[in-house]
Amino acid sequence: MPGLRVGARAHHGTIRGRGDHGRPAGLRLKRASVSGPPRRAPPALGRPLAGAGEDGERVRLADLSAAVETAFRNIGRLPNAHVIQADILAPPFARAAGKGAFDFIYSIGVLHHLPDPEAGFRSLVRCLRPGGTFFGWVYGYENNALVHRVIDPVRRRVTSRLPPPLLRTIAYPMAVVMHALVKGVYRPLQGRAALQRLPAHAYLSSLTDFNFRQNYNIVFDHLVAPTAFYLKREEFEGWFQRAGLEAVELSWRNQNSWRGRGRLPAAAVR
Repeated sequence: MPGLRVGARAHHGTIRGRGDHGRPAGLRLKRASVSGPPRRAPPALGRPLAGAGEDGERVRLADLSAAVETAFRNIGRLPNAHVIQADILAPPFARAAGKGAFDFIYSIGVLHHLPDPEAGFRSLVRCLRPGGTFFGWVYGYENNALVHRVIDPVRRRVTSRLPPPLLRTIAYPMAVVMHALVKGVYRPLQGRAALQRLPAHAYLSSLTDFNFRQNYNIVFDHLVAPTAFYLKREEFEGWFQRAGLEAVELSWRNQNSWRGRGRLPAAAVR
C-alpha cells in the first residue's frame, strides 16, 4: 500500500531511494516552476516516516526544497521509503483518470503556501487510487486576527523580501519574546480558567513544550513565506466537495487551523 507525504518548497533535484541491489539510486527531475531560495529544514524532517516502510509499505516523501537532503539522511536507510524532490503541481507519479499511484496522501503545512492552494490539492488528489484517502492541514482564517492585521501584512511587504541572513537575525528577538511568553505565562496557567482568557490560548499552549529552536523555526516560517493563505472552514471544505471526495471530515487544530480528510470513491474517474 504505497503512501505519499508531501513537503513544502523546491526547485529541482534528485529522486533518491534504493536501487535493485540495495544501493542508493537517483533520477534527475526537471526544474520546477516555484521561485525563491530553498530553505533548510529542521533535522526532524522525515522522522514521521521513521516507522513506515519497515513493514513492507511503500512510502514516498516529496518536497520542493533542499530539505530533502535532511529527510534522506533520516529515512534513507529504509528499503521501501523514497525521498523525492519535485513540484507539487507536476509530481512524477501516475495521474491518469482513476489510475493514481497512492492509497494514502497527506500534506501538512504546504498547500496554504502555494499561489493557488486548491490547484495543489487537486494535483495531489489525482495521484490517489480509487478508494484512496487524502489528509491535509492548512492555516485557518478563524481566530487569527493578529495574523491578518499585523503579521501577514508585514510578511508580504517586508520580511519575505529580505535576505535570509538578515531575516534570521530579525526573527531571533521575536522568537525570544514568544518563547518567554509561552514558557513564562501560558505554561504555568495550563489547566486553569485564567488561560481561557488569554489570546490564542489553544495555539500558544501547544507550543509550551517546544524548545527554543522549534519556536524560533515557527517564527521564522511565519515571516519568510512569499505566499500564505488563511482559509475559512467553508473554503477548505469546498476543495473536498469539488474534488468529489466522500466521507469528508474536518476538525479544528488548536482553534486556528483546519485538518481535513476525504476518500476518493472506489469507482472514481477524474
